[in-house]
Amino acid sequence: MVGFKKTLFVAVVALVLAACSDPAEQILTEYPTRLERVLEVDPDQESSHPAAVKHLATRPSRRDLLFALEHADINLLDFLKLNQCQLRQVVGEKNSVLGKLAQGSQYMHLERDFLIHAPACLITLEDRSLAADLERVVQMKREQRMKVWWNAWVASEEFQNLASVSVYPLAPETEAHSQHTLQAFEYALRQGRQWQASDFDYRTADAEHHLRQWSLGESLGRWQVTQARLTDVLEMSIRMVQARQRDKPLCPTGQKNRKAEIVRNVLERFYIGELQPYMSESDRFGAILLEHLEKMSEQLGETLPEEWTLWLEQLQQSRARFQEASRTHVQTMSRLFDRCGMSVTGPR
Repeated sequence: MVGFKKTLFVAVVALVLAACSDPAEQILTEYPTRLERVLEVDPDQESSHPAAVKHLATRPSRRDLLFALEHADINLLDFLKLNQCQLRQVVGEKNSVLGKLAQGSQYMHLERDFLIHAPACLITLEDRSLAADLERVVQMKREQRMKVWWNAWVASEEFQNLASVSVYPLAPETEAHSQHTLQAFEYALRQGRQWQASDFDYRTADAEHHLRQWSLGESLGRWQVTQARLTDVLEMSIRMVQARQRDKPLCPTGQKNRKAEIVRNVLERFYIGELQPYMSESDRFGAILLEHLEKMSEQLGETLPEEWTLWLEQLQQSRARFQEASRTHVQTMSRLFDRCGMSVTGPR
């Protein structure tokens, strides 16, 4: 029993220290904790564990997002080995051990090189039968070019990291951090438009840099976790106010009192002053992320994987739930202070 109490004490201390050292955790816990204290509601009934994360959409796996690609049924290396066009080197790379194992962005780079150099090679080929075979391969690769682009970005390991929800909430004032993620999205979309127009020229280093930014940022997952936590905080706060008004109205005479003034101070300082700006920043970032994800879908120009479509719907539903909780919270607090003959002005 002593050991259990000691373990519990250590866990509680760890949570407190985490909240103190993590600005996001402090913002997420300060308002509901103080509101609970001043309203004097039973925390076991009206609140939830601050680390509880709900309403999270599970990202599709790479396998669910990956498009199967058609491969040439002819060995180009055999009939191009005596030809001096640069495509020979590209085909050699594709047929190497590493080339055969290439996936995602590495495969896209090889396909880019093939599609860039194939037209020049066609001009130099004297064997028209050989040229016809090469033309057929080029046409096949052009037709599936957007699937190659999709596999390199959306079906990548980097995207899995970007959308992982095994992460911490977004830090306050994360504009610099989020910009790297958004720049990577913009690069991917710009490259997709170029590939739609059969413009395959890009620098390998640039594409790999932006993929790394996706992976390192984990921003899509962090936004999901942040939004889920915010939704939980808002719904918990609504329940606490409703419980207080049901069991022991804050202003039974319809006039403000000391307790009501303390509640207003908590709202103005910790909700309007801290939580609300954090909510706005997170939701703006989420809106842009969802817009980019929709654009990725449109740009593909193919039938989308069912798991992807379902996931996007879940993300939109989660955001709608957050926005509804935000509106309901404002309405709940407005009614509370109306019944006390009070108004809210903002942080002091």
